[in-house]
Amino acid sequence: MGAACPVLLLGDSGELDDVASVLRSLGVCFEERQDAEAAGPVPLPRDLLVATARRALALPPPPGGRLEARGPARVAVVASDSPDLRTGLRGAGFELLVRRPVHPTALRLLLLRLLYRGPERRRELRVSVGATTRYRRALLWRRAILTEFSAGGCRLLAPRALRAGLKLTLDIPDPDSPGAPVRVLGRIVRCNPMSPTDPTFTLALQFIRVGDAVHQRLVQIVEAYGRGPVSLPDGWDLEDVAGERIAPEAVAMEPETAELAVADPALSFGAERRSSQRPGYVTRVVTLGEEAAQVLMARDLSTGGIRVEPHGGLERGQRLALALHGIGLEVPIVVRGSVFRDDGDAGLVIRFDPLSGVQRDGLEKLMASLAGIEALGPSGAGAESILARILDEPEAAEAV
Repeated sequence: MGAACPVLLLGDSGELDDVASVLRSLGVCFEERQDAEAAGPVPLPRDLLVATARRALALPPPPGGRLEARGPARVAVVASDSPDLRTGLRGAGFELLVRRPVHPTALRLLLLRLLYRGPERRRELRVSVGATTRYRRALLWRRAILTEFSAGGCRLLAPRALRAGLKLTLDIPDPDSPGAPVRVLGRIVRCNPMSPTDPTFTLALQFIRVGDAVHQRLVQIVEAYGRGPVSLPDGWDLEDVAGERIAPEAVAMEPETAELAVADPALSFGAERRSSQRPGYVTRVVTLGEEAAQVLMARDLSTGGIRVEPHGGLERGQRLALALHGIGLEVPIVVRGSVFRDDGDAGLVIRFDPLSGVQRDGLEKLMASLAGIEALGPSGAGAESILARILDEPEAAEAV
């Protein structure tokens, strides 16, 4: 096995068959090494190592000691555990312990979360801008004001309301390269009126399908705007939004289509290595990336709220709906709430809306059976976690 293999499973006699089944359903390339093949050193995979307790403890620790973000993520799947086992797993560099039984849906979300390395996982610097820009929904470009911007999302002033969940094509002006904006695809996460009498709306967007090259360009633009906000030209009016209509034959040439080919590299692998991948598979990779970007590790659950890991698409005051998945829970608990506090690297605190009796009962049962995923690494040793998935508005309306 080459060291570049994305995922390696270390188990005995089919102990990790459920993990292998989910990886196949996701189209993820992986290799398994059974006990009979355990002789000799084990070449580490590129992204993820999943092992049973016995096989995990037989591995040497990471070179140079355990460091965050060094080498592949290491996950141990166990039937039972003890303080001695957890100590041994930490010494072998494992960062997560997953206790069985594991529901297939929760397992799928967990694997998506562990494999995804997209821009939403980064904490982004946000700067004030004040530049004119344009966005497109369907075939018409409209003007807007770019008020705040980070490499993971932005805030616009726009002349009309747009529903949360819609996707827009947006030009990000580059102050160092006038006339050469960066075109990105964004999802609306929030739309609020400026005031009851003001026809202007504030749109909060999360960028999606952003490849590494585009993300690096966005980081450079953030740094450029960090030198000072742009001043709007005198007399510029948001009502001047006639824009330009795009010829139908030009739509297929939009740069957002090219973004499909620069999906996050952590998921851009298949069963075969090819010099040029099949277009259908690239589209599937992007779809998985979008879903994975909505999956969060969460802890500190109560009937009042929950803490989720840092996420570049979430900010204080934002409304959202979450599906909470216990590792052994057959049906998730769906709740609504808002981002109450941003504690930096410690994550974001979500405050729940008032709960129904059914929601409260479900959360109490989930809290009582929370012990499913335990963090072993130094940043959260001993923290019990669950999986939370951010729902789009149509999905949330159907679920709640």
